[in-house]
Amino acid sequence: MTGRNSAFLLALVSIAILSSNATVAILAIGGMSPLTFSLGATAATALVLGLLMPSGGWALAGPLLRQPWFLLAIALKVTNDVAFYYAVTISKEIEATIIVYLYPVFNAVLGGLLLGPGYQRLSRKEWVLFTLSFVSIVLLTPLGALSELSAWIFGAALLSAVASVYVVLVQVTADRIGAPRRLEMAVLGWLSFGNLALHVLVAAGWIVFFDGWDRLSAPPEAALPTLAGMIWIGVAVYWGSEALWLRASRIYNAISLKSLFYLSPALGACYLAFLGIDDLDVVVVFCLCGVIVSNYLLHQRFIDDLSFISFLFGLIGAAVVLRLAPADGIVASFHLSPDIFQTQITFVSIIAGFILFRALEVFQRCADAFQTLIVRVAAHPRAQADPQATQAMFDRLVVEPDALLWPADAAADHARTVLMDETVRPDFLRYFKLRVMGLSRPERFLMYLVCLLAVPSVLAQAVVSGNGAFVSAFFVGVFCFLPVLVDEQVSFRIVRPVVGVVVRRTLLAHHADREAIVTGMLAPRSVYLNNERMRTILFIGLTLVICAATWSLLEGA
Repeated sequence: MTGRNSAFLLALVSIAILSSNATVAILAIGGMSPLTFSLGATAATALVLGLLMPSGGWALAGPLLRQPWFLLAIALKVTNDVAFYYAVTISKEIEATIIVYLYPVFNAVLGGLLLGPGYQRLSRKEWVLFTLSFVSIVLLTPLGALSELSAWIFGAALLSAVASVYVVLVQVTADRIGAPRRLEMAVLGWLSFGNLALHVLVAAGWIVFFDGWDRLSAPPEAALPTLAGMIWIGVAVYWGSEALWLRASRIYNAISLKSLFYLSPALGACYLAFLGIDDLDVVVVFCLCGVIVSNYLLHQRFIDDLSFISFLFGLIGAAVVLRLAPADGIVASFHLSPDIFQTQITFVSIIAGFILFRALEVFQRCADAFQTLIVRVAAHPRAQADPQATQAMFDRLVVEPDALLWPADAAADHARTVLMDETVRPDFLRYFKLRVMGLSRPERFLMYLVCLLAVPSVLAQAVVSGNGAFVSAFFVGVFCFLPVLVDEQVSFRIVRPVVGVVVRRTLLAHHADREAIVTGMLAPRSVYLNNERMRTILFIGLTLVICAATWSLLEGA
């Protein structure tokens, strides 16, 4: 789980950088030809990756260029870049940017066909959620009659979306040639070299056959912003985001990770709206909510600190609603008199406080039982003989406490052998009972109900009064945070980041021959502390950035 959580965070950072592509291109192109701009950004990428080529990376040229999928990836990469810049810089509309991000469904289908058996395929439920994201984006295209893009712009954006499957082909190539992680940068480097060479050939063909020199050589309106935009796209977007994504996809090993790309239109639309390039409307917000909710449901099992993410989504969502909601619209109809509003908030505080206390009590009892089980298992000879399998067993017990229902495999056999031993079985059954008989479903439902029903009235107070918008958005974030926090405590998901450290320390303390413990099982304390410190800094920084952006959005309304 820790590896998947790290991959998930890497993927999110990759998508946040990738989503700036359209906005930066629109701001920086300054009258240049889209092909010339794409050529400049590609040259910046090739230069940086050439300078940073790792040892042994140049030797990958032969194996990579002998792979047909890699040659096809180069051609698709050029198609993707040129079509993308044509669509977004000519139209300068949110809808054009969103159409480009139809590509996760193409990636998922192609990935299911080409990626090796080590990658987890989509289940039926995941395909439903995946399709929900796809439909949400389609509703914003001319297919849904909700925009008036020209056929050329729509065609270019859709072509860019289809050509984006080059990402899967690069991943397939890296797996087939057995490229280690330290040479992932080299794979991207050779992709950029091929991309640059083919860009030059396309530009030369355009000049020779279509007499396009005047258009391709047109200077930008301002050289410095254009150069800065090329460098940002070439280095941060093409190199940084793709390197992070390739690393995340090879750690996560699940096709469902590709649905996170559907978050790109949400971020891209926000970038365009914050900078005043285009405006958000109700249709865009409604459809992008489908994207966010489907991804939330698709990946919630593998996300740590889900309550924190729910708070941020609630804060941003409330800010968007307050920005778009008219003073006499639907939101305003939820306005309550001051006395009734105060009564509602008091009722929510009492109910939420009581259920939160109950959840904390359940969590503490489960944590005590889990620690007792860890100590008991650590003394078992089978657990001491295979500490890696034991740690994996506890990681899985946090998410799936009923080990008897695990699919038959080596991990399940190890778990049943250890947990069903007469010395361990009573402690396992106690832990299982507490997990199953914790907080009741009606209590959890009531928590969601009272918190979410308070959201419309809080927003209505800000809309009708015309002030306190940021404070109202902040409280909406809190109302989204509380029920998810209760779920994290009751489902025991909140302990996942520390399970590995606790299990390793306990195994070490009970091992008969401590020198025989595998070195990797005893992570240095400094590594664990540094990871926690970095997580804390990341959360604080992200919260401050989003709060500042939300404040700016609401103050500019």
